[in-house]
Amino acid sequence: MKVLLILLMVLSSTTVCAQDLISGDKLWLGFSLGKKVGKNFRLNLENLTSWNSEDGGFNFNQSNISLDYRLAKRLKLEIGYGQAQFRWSTFYQRYALPISRLNTISFHRMSLGIRQRFRITKRIRVQHGLETQFYIPRLEKYQIRIQYRFRLYAYKKSWPLSITPSLEPMLYYYQNGIPIIYRDNQNKIVAYDSSNGLHRFRCRFGLKFKPIKNFDWLRVLAYYAIQKEMNLLPIGNDLNVLQYQSPDSHSHEEQQVLYPFNDYDIFGLHLLINLN
Repeated sequence: MKVLLILLMVLSSTTVCAQDLISGDKLWLGFSLGKKVGKNFRLNLENLTSWNSEDGGFNFNQSNISLDYRLAKRLKLEIGYGQAQFRWSTFYQRYALPISRLNTISFHRMSLGIRQRFRITKRIRVQHGLETQFYIPRLEKYQIRIQYRFRLYAYKKSWPLSITPSLEPMLYYYQNGIPIIYRDNQNKIVAYDSSNGLHRFRCRFGLKFKPIKNFDWLRVLAYYAIQKEMNLLPIGNDLNVLQYQSPDSHSHEEQQVLYPFNDYDIFGLHLLINLN
């Protein structure tokens, strides 16, 4: 138990030293604490930290608190607040945010979501949900992000270590990011708008298990995930926009990509602790 508490303290005190996730493999470590509060409420605390697997550089540290309310037996409403910390760089001058003593700045997120679970067969089950997230200040690509996730998992009590394999695809819709100029093939301005649209797909392959036989309150989730950003035409505006650096230029050497696709793979480990 002491080792577990030390690990949680290390994870929750970690800060980051990068502005965005570059391409390549990522290592995500996190933990969740959950406890029922009364008959229909559940309080959840969560922390997640991301590193680059190649050089060990930090990407972000994010903490969340949320409250679930059970609307029906298999239907829950969730409201939450989260904070993500990024190490300050000249990129963040546009935000005029206070810089902490650890040379980091913070972004805040409010969320509202609904989740439902049901059985397909005796052993095959589904949990899916829709969540709307609002960021302060707004990020480059979005201020509002809508997430839909569909988790398919198998469970049998007699399986070794209570193993539960799962497959979880997720879709994300971006809204109200920082506007950019859109140009046609003749380099003429046709719009000045946010990159609104369905732009992110993530799929997680997970294996949840009970590492210690008599510790019913503890589970570990090991997972691998892929993330891809895309432009799903004709819905919304594009990411990964190729533009000339000046209005009168037509030289390929002066082209630049605005809001490039952010693709990477994730190897993760997450502790799930039930305090009931």
